[in-house]
Amino acid sequence: MVYKILFVDTIDLLSDFENRYFPLWPGYLIAGLKKFDPDQSYEFGYVKTLSVPIIKNFKPDVVVISSVSQNFERAKQFAKLAKESDIFVIIGGIHISFLPTTLTEHMDVGIIGEGEKTFSELINILSRTDIYSKNVIKNIKGICYYEQGQLIITDKQEILKDSEIPHPFRMLVGSRKHDYIFSSRGCPFKCVFCSTCRYWGSTRWLSPEFIIEEIYELMKNDVKIISFYDDLFIGNKPRLKEIADLIDQKGINKKIQFTCSARANLIDDETIGYLKKMNVVAVGLGLESGNQRILRYLKGENIGVEDNKKAVCLLHNANIQVNASFIIGSPDETIEEMLDTYNFIKNNKLSFTEIFLLVPFPGTPIWDLAKDRGLVSDNINWDVLNSNFEKNMKSAIILSTKLTRKEIIKIYKKFRRLRFYKAIIALPKSPLKIDALQMIIFFLNRFRKNTKLFYAKNIDDDSISDRAAL
Repeated sequence: MVYKILFVDTIDLLSDFENRYFPLWPGYLIAGLKKFDPDQSYEFGYVKTLSVPIIKNFKPDVVVISSVSQNFERAKQFAKLAKESDIFVIIGGIHISFLPTTLTEHMDVGIIGEGEKTFSELINILSRTDIYSKNVIKNIKGICYYEQGQLIITDKQEILKDSEIPHPFRMLVGSRKHDYIFSSRGCPFKCVFCSTCRYWGSTRWLSPEFIIEEIYELMKNDVKIISFYDDLFIGNKPRLKEIADLIDQKGINKKIQFTCSARANLIDDETIGYLKKMNVVAVGLGLESGNQRILRYLKGENIGVEDNKKAVCLLHNANIQVNASFIIGSPDETIEEMLDTYNFIKNNKLSFTEIFLLVPFPGTPIWDLAKDRGLVSDNINWDVLNSNFEKNMKSAIILSTKLTRKEIIKIYKKFRRLRFYKAIIALPKSPLKIDALQMIIFFLNRFRKNTKLFYAKNIDDDSISDRAAL
């Protein structure tokens, strides 16, 4: 009998950023099952939202939900909906990993941390056990669950070795002309606002040969641009050189354009040479601030505004598009310091920029600070952590002790006007204009009821059925 698993995303269906790419987390969990539990037959489905008709159509044995903190209210709603149909519910992702105490009565098990091995062990038991009981899962590492009203957290699961990390199974959700790859897990730096570097633990760099395999897989699907979505793609320079050499030797750089993320103080002529050799056409920098004091508060003592300026200049001179993100609203940041960031954006060769309000995400020092000040707790409405300040200006948590909410909103809008102006100038010559049509289609359809959110595939070894849209 085939065991049916339904993966449920909790993304905001009205957010272009959250809908820009197809998710890889179901693909990694499926790949983990194929690697660690290859003998069982499964049928998989994926949805961006959950409803009773979808449950009745697919009839899942288990619903698997992944959620970041800002979307956890939707995760709770979906778990309740599934549990009302008497379906076993698993919750995973960065939120529950840092705050297992937020596991609700409608969530049977939470997966803490890296999921592939834990998920495969859990599904192995569930798919082969007629009657579920907590006794059969208590020895699985990396999970949390309630037993007689008490939260049980098992021992930490060992992280996968570099060689154990599988290629994600992408065929469940498909590909787009602009797709992405994770070539590493973790980050050696510890920015105060970042939770992902703390989620992954030690940094693991996947081998250049392994990365080339995944690039070839995407090329079969006629992908034109591949983004390396690592926290810090260029962090291991010897590996970067090997990747660039392999891409060049195999002629991939004649067929595919690449983008990646980088840290400003790691950008030098040698690194840019490798990026050019790969045919990297755009680099995203987390520059965060144009003020020295605030920059070091956010990113540490080993980086400065001059590093940011130099990186932008070097990349621009190499004809690589430079995109950047910035953060305003640090606890004691003044209006003058915010304007330093505004002037940095205005006066440097940046194409696309993102402006974020400092958000206290769980698992970060900023969360601890906000908790000490009584601004957050484990039972808040998680919508207030939406990183898109435009959507929650009235409810977002304001960490600033120098500016009022009204003042923050005013300067944020000033930043957004500058961002829009620079984007209009940059778009016609941008190698990323391939995304523009996708964004236009998204905005035209964002308020239309989407009846093709659900995809299901039967998987028997390497035999895959056609996608079924409900």
